[in-house]
Amino acid sequence: FGVTSEVIEDFQLYQNTPNPFTNSTEIGFSIPKKQEVSISIYDVTGRMIVTKRGVYEKGMHKLEIDRSELGVSSGLLYYQLDSENFTSTRKMILVN
Repeated sequence: FGVTSEVIEDFQLYQNTPNPFTNSTEIGFSIPKKQEVSISIYDVTGRMIVTKRGVYEKGMHKLEIDRSELGVSSGLLYYQLDSENFTSTRKMILVN
């Protein structure tokens, strides 16, 4: 009937946008069912800078991260999505 719907069958952690970023960035992710998810951001030494947790519905979500939350001036950072049975990590760059 010409109707299409995107079915989220799997977990996805998307590249943050914009990247590199100066003031804020968005991290997108998709989950296959309602569940608790955490997004953690780490510096290059592996030190956790910030963690955001929440219960999210099935589907696509975006989480905005503001520079002021990070407490670092610039550099390479890692962000990680964790749930009950999935973990994925990506890199992002904070610039002045």
